Amino acid sequence: MSKNLFFIPLMFLSIAAYAQRPDAVKTYKGNDAYACLENKEIEELYKLYSGRIESSYDFICGREHYPYYFNSESKPILFYGKKHSSLITIKGRTYNNYSLNYDTNKDQLIYLDTINRMAYRPFGMALNRDNINNFVFAYKDDTLSFRFFSKDDDPTFNLPDGFYQVVYYGTSKYLIKYISSAVIHGSDTEYFYSPVGFLNTGKGYVKVKMNSQFIRQFGASSRDIRKYMSRTGIKFRRADKRELNCVLKYYDNLAKK
Repeated sequence: MSKNLFFIPLMFLSIAAYAQRPDAVKTYKGNDAYACLENKEIEELYKLYSGRIESSYDFICGREHYPYYFNSESKPILFYGKKHSSLITIKGRTYNNYSLNYDTNKDQLIYLDTINRMAYRPFGMALNRDNINNFVFAYKDDTLSFRFFSKDDDPTFNLPDGFYQVVYYGTSKYLIKYISSAVIHGSDTEYFYSPVGFLNTGKGYVKVKMNSQFIRQFGASSRDIRKYMSRTGIKFRRADKRELNCVLKYYDNLAKK
């Protein structure tokens, strides 16, 4: 059973008490090992969340992440097994060189301790998403940027709170949500996810799947957008991130006139 792990009070006290280290954490066997942090893991997390720590009681709390999908062939982790570098910004401070994965099923960003492994499974920590400004996954062939959107931060946001890939964010906006589903096969559960696009031209986000539906969202500029896409050979359903950016920038320029 997952237990809340509150890092900052623990680390703050270790600093305030004449720079003493936290008391040694007991080591347990079996599944109980997931209920505690080894001293080395505490130090690594301290490095990750350091900076203005003396006044950051509200900085973060995390929850242990057990790899429930371990026996599944199809996993909910975004592009599982594909190498990438990670960058994360938490409350305005940016960190890199940490192993991060995105769980599409639980909409969680997972910090992985790839050095200390338990039962051949990397130790995972689901980070408090409310404190995450954004994170970036850089693959060999693409770079994906994510932000956490919520109605608390933006009352006009008309989609469920969560992490969304930001494809374009100008006057018009285009987000992608990776929607996950679970299918039970015998004693195992397989996880599948697919990207769903949401376009906002000023009247809220609308899910778009078809080319004609995409063009209609531009209202009075729809005819101009259709001509532009025809001239440039851009087909919405086959458009990549660069092509979508070109279309939306073109629309934003039209809207300024």
